Amino acid sequence: MKKKLAAFGIAGLLLLGVGGCQCWFNKPPVASFTANPLSGVAPLTVSFNALSSYDPDGTIVEYRWDFGDGTVGYGQQVTHTYYNPGIYYPVLTVTDDCKAVSKASPVTIQVIANKPPVACFTLQWWWQEDVVIAQLDPRCSYDPDGQIVEYRWQIDGYQRVYTYPYVLRVIFYYEGTYTISLTVKDNLGATATSTKTFYVYFPYSSPKSEQKEKLKIEIAE
Repeated sequence: MKKKLAAFGIAGLLLLGVGGCQCWFNKPPVASFTANPLSGVAPLTVSFNALSSYDPDGTIVEYRWDFGDGTVGYGQQVTHTYYNPGIYYPVLTVTDDCKAVSKASPVTIQVIANKPPVACFTLQWWWQEDVVIAQLDPRCSYDPDGQIVEYRWQIDGYQRVYTYPYVLRVIFYYEGTYTISLTVKDNLGATATSTKTFYVYFPYSSPKSEQKEKLKIEIAE
């Protein structure tokens, strides 16, 4: 009788194994991932890739990401944007088809604050017949951690917007005090403004009375 029970027990275990209890001998999955980039200016979008994760004897059924900023995501490959400066430690947790869980070692993501650009321009001027010509050069403007994408000029109500630091030639036809402002914007939307006051006068001749516009703006180079 004991021999029969023992034989039945072994056979039963074999049948149970074939019938879906392979998880008794399950090996846990291996969690691994890459992140790129690991540092940058906020807002920083990072790509996460868990293709290197695997399960030695089954299938990974869930990829759960804890991005380290209070949010989570799911999927083998995901992207996440960090909006605030700081240091973050994202973690990947994988679960296999037997509900075994494994966590990957976290990586370090460093997000730094955007530094605003610096607006700067030089002004040179001279008399030419019965007009005053001023040359405005914005090439001393710069962005410490990115690039300037817009140069916006305001000259006494006249506006010009460029994406390149063109040197401008401004022809003034009338005497007066003019406000010249340059506002630059960087690739992340931060701005800075530089302003100069320019006084125009004609010591040797009078301005053209028939000229309707107060000034004219041209690209010098």
